Amino acid sequence: MRKRFIGAFLVALFSLPALFVGGIYLNVFLLAVVLISGYEISRLFTIELNYYLYCEFIIFTLLAIYFSEYALQFYILHLIFLFSYCIFKHRIILNDVLLLWMFSFVLSQAIIAVFELYDIDKLYFFYILLACFGCDIGAYFIGSFFGKHPLCREVSAKKTVEGSLGGWLVGFLLSFIFAYCFKLFEAQWLFIIVTSLTIPIIAQIGDLCFSLIKRHFGIKDYGNLIPGHGGVLDRIDSLLFCLIFYHLLEVLFK
Repeated sequence: MRKRFIGAFLVALFSLPALFVGGIYLNVFLLAVVLISGYEISRLFTIELNYYLYCEFIIFTLLAIYFSEYALQFYILHLIFLFSYCIFKHRIILNDVLLLWMFSFVLSQAIIAVFELYDIDKLYFFYILLACFGCDIGAYFIGSFFGKHPLCREVSAKKTVEGSLGGWLVGFLLSFIFAYCFKLFEAQWLFIIVTSLTIPIIAQIGDLCFSLIKRHFGIKDYGNLIPGHGGVLDRIDSLLFCLIFYHLLEVLFK
């Protein structure tokens, strides 16, 4: 428990100043997230693949982010590169090709969503952050004290139904109160209600998806950078899905 608090404090110390200030500081912070996440992903594969996979992951992910109007073309080109390496080098299997491409797609789309949110109002990003991490914290504590029924033992043995429901409720209430206090839903109240209800659910699905991948590779954490939490991907796994989902709902409601 103590290590988790220390880890959470360190994450807040290094991330919140850049997130509040925005601008070049946000760009540098998100670049660091991409570089560290790419390293954590490349470690999943064999040693001889690490350098190549890391380089191509970083290149195509950054191209998709900073030239987002051509993101689809970069995703296709990335897939061609991966398939070509799989065909001619025989060092990477098809499942790994698709998994690596998926990581790049999810990470780049989430960061594109962050930039678009900041172009409108950074309060919307903190609204999503609160819904996501409020759910995570609520699920952890409520599950620890009241959890009795396993949620999905095959994927994550410690998660419980009680923790899941409690996390959803905490995420919903915190995000809704935040939206009310900062008047985010005066012009779009139905959208805010829908997102407050659904983002905590998506956060838990994202967490389970990344846990499933860890099970596939037989690892406990993606890294060990953050005490008590693991790596960067262990900390932002659910947030990535939430950002993409929010952006999708925003497009649909418009």
